[in-house]
Amino acid sequence: MVELILPKERPFLFLILGNQQACHNTLVDNLISSSAHMVRCNVSKASYYEHVEAVNYVRNEFKKHTNKDLLLMLDIAWPKDKKRIWIENEQQISCGETVFICMSEDKIFNNTKIIVDFDCSLFNVGEEIYLGNAEIILTVTQIGDDYLQCVAKNDGLLKSGLGIASKQGFIKPSAIDIKDKCVKLIDVLRPECIVLSYIETSNDVIEFKELLQYENYNPIIMSKIECYSAIKNIDAIIDVSDEIMIARGCLAINVGLENLLFSQDLTLNKCIEKRKKCC
Repeated sequence: MVELILPKERPFLFLILGNQQACHNTLVDNLISSSAHMVRCNVSKASYYEHVEAVNYVRNEFKKHTNKDLLLMLDIAWPKDKKRIWIENEQQISCGETVFICMSEDKIFNNTKIIVDFDCSLFNVGEEIYLGNAEIILTVTQIGDDYLQCVAKNDGLLKSGLGIASKQGFIKPSAIDIKDKCVKLIDVLRPECIVLSYIETSNDVIEFKELLQYENYNPIIMSKIECYSAIKNIDAIIDVSDEIMIARGCLAINVGLENLLFSQDLTLNKCIEKRKKCC
C-alpha cells in the first residue's frame, strides 16, 4: 500500500481493489493510522459492482471506527480509455525482437504478434509505440495495409490488457461503454472529487461537466495531465478544471523522460499563475 499525499488539508490513500476482505480491512487500518480522510479509487481495473462493493465497505468500516465520513476521489477513464491489446499467451519479449501488430488473427503467422482493432495507418515508420507503462517499447519499422512490423527496444513481458499509446496520444476505444460505467458509479458513489484520466483538450473537460448535471452536487473536477496533447493545450485545460494532477509516470512515457521536467514545471507554473491546485 503506497501513501500518496495531496495538499495538507486532504491527505489520501489509494484504494487497492481485490476480492479479499482482508485487503480492505488493511486499507481501513492504514487510513486510520495515517490520519488520512480521503481514498482514491481507480475504476479501470474492475467491474462496476466490484467498485461499488469495495468503496461502500471501506466507507462503512471507516465510519464505524472513526465516526467520520470518508471522502472519495474517483479516478475515471474519461472521456476515453486506452485501447488494449489481445494475445493468447503471455510471452517474454527481448530487445531487438520483431513484433507484429495486426488487425486480424490470420494476417501474420509470426509467433510474436498482437491483435488489435484500430487503424494501423495511425502510425508512421520510426514512431515509438508504448505498451502498458512502457513495459515494452516498440519502434515501427514497416506499415502494411492492416499490420505494423515493429522492433522491441527493451526486454519485457507481453500480455493481454496492456494499453497502447504513442507520443501523439492514446489509442482509444468507443466512449459509450466507458461513459455508461462512469456515470453509474458517480450516480451511486457521489465522490467528492472526480479525476479525469487521458485528458487531451479543454473540450474533454467541458463535455464531462455538461454531462454531470445534478442538483446539490458539485464535486471537484481534477484533470490528469499525462500526454503531449495535454501539455500543448495546458492553458485551456487548467482554465476549465478545478484542480490538476500531473501523472508523472505516464507523462514521462508520452513526452519522453528528457522532457518531463519541462512539462511538469510548465504545468505547475501555469497552475500557480491561474491559482489552481496541482498535485
